[in-house]
Amino acid sequence: MNYSIKINFTVNMALRTVGNLWLREHFNLKKYRLTHHSYIGSNEKVELNIQGEVSQIYGRKYAPDNDTPLAHIVFSLKYDDLDLPFLKAVFNQIIPQEIIDLISVSPSGKYARKLNSVGLMLDKKNQAFRIYTKSLIIRWTILCRIRTSL
Repeated sequence: MNYSIKINFTVNMALRTVGNLWLREHFNLKKYRLTHHSYIGSNEKVELNIQGEVSQIYGRKYAPDNDTPLAHIVFSLKYDDLDLPFLKAVFNQIIPQEIIDLISVSPSGKYARKLNSVGLMLDKKNQAFRIYTKSLIIRWTILCRIRTSL
């Protein structure tokens, strides 16, 4: 007679908030209700609660490179629900030069362009976005002219 015992155990890694949830905690924007809560953990999982909110655990490879507001905004643009009033509140907490510096690193990058577009849409009075966008358009136009003349 053989008896076998199956033991199941899981190692629970502490979940780290990421994206909009991290931004809400970091800037103390508790009045905003988020419909998508993102976490970084060891086991990927998605749960939907009765209120229709999604809690999603992403693997470590999805974690932003650093814990800065801009890194978490980029994460939220990739994976979280788009919440314009919330993003406007976040953008009001960030120095525009930080965004311009991030966009400058890779001005033609997909999420740099999205950040710039969202920034322009949410903060029409901000001269920094407008000046930077005009300089991007001028550089792109010059580059196109150079390519066509070759």
